[in-house]
Amino acid sequence: MAGVLAFPLLLVPLALGSDNHPFITTLALLLAVAWVVCRTAEEPGGMQVVIGAVAVSATLQGAIAIWQRITGHQLNLYSAAGTAQFAKNYFYTYGTSLRPTGSLPDPISLGNVLAIAMPPIAAMAVRAKTWSLRISLIAAVVIVGTGLVLTLSRMSWIGAFAGLIIGALLLPRPSRRAVLPMLVAGVVGVGIAGTIIVGPSISGRVTSILHPTSTTGVSADQKGVAAGDQNRLEYWKVAVDDAFLRHPIAGIGIDNMAPFIIDRVATTGAGIRTGTITFIHAHSTYFQLLGEGGLFALTLLVLLLRGMYRDVRDGLLAHPILGAGLAGGVVALLICWTTDWVIRNSPVAAAVAVLLGALAGAGRIGRQRKLNDTTASGEPMRCDPLA
Repeated sequence: MAGVLAFPLLLVPLALGSDNHPFITTLALLLAVAWVVCRTAEEPGGMQVVIGAVAVSATLQGAIAIWQRITGHQLNLYSAAGTAQFAKNYFYTYGTSLRPTGSLPDPISLGNVLAIAMPPIAAMAVRAKTWSLRISLIAAVVIVGTGLVLTLSRMSWIGAFAGLIIGALLLPRPSRRAVLPMLVAGVVGVGIAGTIIVGPSISGRVTSILHPTSTTGVSADQKGVAAGDQNRLEYWKVAVDDAFLRHPIAGIGIDNMAPFIIDRVATTGAGIRTGTITFIHAHSTYFQLLGEGGLFALTLLVLLLRGMYRDVRDGLLAHPILGAGLAGGVVALLICWTTDWVIRNSPVAAAVAVLLGALAGAGRIGRQRKLNDTTASGEPMRCDPLA
């Protein structure tokens, strides 16, 4: 939680920014939700309540995504009421495949939210005391995973898979042996369901993971993805070389990245003029913060990572199984952050806040347990350099 509380380091970059009220509102939301969830997770049975709520919410999002993909309707909670057909010029498509959004602003936001939810839900399935609850949670993982596949969000796929693997490796040994068949069955089930619903688009997206900027021997859709990935490399270069290295102390100011990129990337400027590009950012949470916040933001990221490490370490003492799931969720989050900036969206920030708050609650319980054990043993207390 100490890392989260370091967000005041952004005060100087915020002062240099322009029109950053949405950023401030989203940041305040993240801190408030994380604090409430942390306090809830510290209560007896609170961690189960928090992860149970994550399971219900993510399952609902996954189910909405499946419904959207099958029916071709979208659930629009942000402008017109009710549901509507996906428009022919819908921005988020891959070939003929519509990328569902759930109730979130875009498919990548949905992918990130589902990716960070999968490891904690899977851990709760491992911990379940009854087969009925375990089967229900496994079904939730399959629904969430299928919704994730349908988003065609590549880094969310990688994040979820890595998070599940890391979570499984951190489980106590007896649980680790039991979870491997469940993990294999879940991955196979999700893969089959996603392939049935989406079809060949999945293989194209997998190919673009292995060769993101290649335009040799690929379909027109994959060439379009490759062009987008080439643009992403240009955005990263602008964020690091032009923004951070030339303004290393406080960056260029929060919310100033869009015009900065437009001035320096010709294809983006042309896209803005023709109306084919609606929102510009560094396509990386790390590079976005680094370019806009400089060393202030870099210090914040270091403190946040340090705090996450402490909470993972101590949380595993408090909740050996659920703590492993939360650790997997953090791994998924850190991977998702490499290629996009969707945490700017309040619903995504709230989902991230739940994960960070639950992790902080587990860490606080673990540290208190270590303190009590040390005091009860009569040994002199030692200062933990990471405490």
